Amino acid sequence: MYISHSDTYVREFCVSILSKLAASCRITCLIFKIDLFNPIFSTIKTTNNLTLLESTLELLYILTNAPAALSILPDMTNFEMSIIMTLLDSPEKKISDIAFEIVRKLTYLGLEVFQKMFRTEKLVEKMFDVIMNAGKLEYHQKALNIILNSIKCEETSSYFIKSLEFLKFCQWVKTCDQDYLLPCVTIFEKLSKMPPIKQMLFDLSVEDSILYFLRSMDKDVLNMTCEAISNMSTHKYCCERMVTPTVLKELMQILRGDPENKFALKTIYDLTRRNLNTLDMICTIEAQDVLLNYFKNGVNMLPEESF
Repeated sequence: MYISHSDTYVREFCVSILSKLAASCRITCLIFKIDLFNPIFSTIKTTNNLTLLESTLELLYILTNAPAALSILPDMTNFEMSIIMTLLDSPEKKISDIAFEIVRKLTYLGLEVFQKMFRTEKLVEKMFDVIMNAGKLEYHQKALNIILNSIKCEETSSYFIKSLEFLKFCQWVKTCDQDYLLPCVTIFEKLSKMPPIKQMLFDLSVEDSILYFLRSMDKDVLNMTCEAISNMSTHKYCCERMVTPTVLKELMQILRGDPENKFALKTIYDLTRRNLNTLDMICTIEAQDVLLNYFKNGVNMLPEESF
C-alpha cells in the first residue's frame, strides 16, 4: 500500500507503521526482500507532502541501522546522496533535522562508498558554512560532529583544505565564541597529524589560528593546541617557522601557570630537539627561568623525555 496507493493519507499511515515495525530485524529483512528502498527514495525526491516526506525520512534513518541496508543502498536505482544533501537546507526544521541525522550516522560509520559520495557533494565545505552561519546555531554541533567524522575517513580527511570555506573557517576561529574553541582546535589537531598536508596547512593561516588558541584560558584547548604544534613540528618547514618569540612566550606562559602541564613541556621538548634555535630564543625572551625552576623544585614531575 505504501508503494502503490494513490491516496497520500494512506501512504502516510503506512509509512508510520513501517517505521515502528522496522525496529525488528525480521521485519527489516522482509522490507529488503520487497525492494522498498527504491520507493522510499522516489518518494523523497518527488513528494510535495511534508508529512509524508518527514515520515519517509524517519523510516530511512531507522533502516540505516541494519548492516544489510548499508550494503545495498548504493546500488539502488533511485538513491542519490544529493537529494539528502539538499534536504539539509530545508526550511522545515523537522525535515532538516532528520537529514542531518542521516548524514551524521553515515559519516560516523565511515564507509568508503558513502564518503566518496560526500566528497563529491562537498559535504565538509557545506558543514564549515553551517558552523559559520549564526542563523543555523542549532545545527552547529551536528556540523562539527560530521566534520570530525569525515576527518577520520581517508576519502574525506583532507581534500577540503584548499577550499574557500576552510580558509574562511581559519579566520572565523579567531573571533568565534569560546564554546567553539575545543571542537575547532580538535579539527586542527587531527589535520596536523597528516604528513602530506602539513606545509599547506601551516601556510593557510593556521599559524594565526593556533596562536589564537594558545591565548585561551581553557586547559583542554591549550593541551590540544600543544599537541597540534608538536605534530606540525615534525615537518621541517613548519618547525622552522613556528619557533618564534610569540609562540614560545605563549608556551612558557602556560608553564608558568601550570608547571606540571605535560603537553606544553612535550611541545617545548619537541621544538628544542627539532630546531636548534629554540633554546637560544628561550633565552632571548628571558624565559629560561621557567625551565631552571624544574631543577630547583625537583624534576620528579617531568616525563623522562622532557627531563
